[in-house]
Amino acid sequence: MDKTKLYSGFIFFILIIKVLFIISAVSLAFLKHKNKSNNNKGQNKILVYVKDTTQLIFKLSVSILLIILFNPRQKYIQEIDYESKLILYLYGIMTIIELIVEKATISGGA
Repeated sequence: MDKTKLYSGFIFFILIIKVLFIISAVSLAFLKHKNKSNNNKGQNKILVYVKDTTQLIFKLSVSILLIILFNPRQKYIQEIDYESKLILYLYGIMTIIELIVEKATISGGA
């Protein structure tokens, strides 16, 4: 298999994982807002699991992408296309938001 097809497939995989994460996070937020009495705890547990799992897979995949892009043993520097830039941008934004939320949770602000 050609390396560019494998690379493009990997980028597509990361984008699909990110879309699944966004769908599960929005669904979870909607259900929490709609059902404040927590009647759907089972459904919420599934959505929390899907959200956490897709977030973990996204972070792992982007870390692998960083290793591929910035491998010092490569003889040439791989060009970073628009999709890779977008994924790295989203990764940075997501990490910053997580750090802010974690800090607010630890200090009791949230």
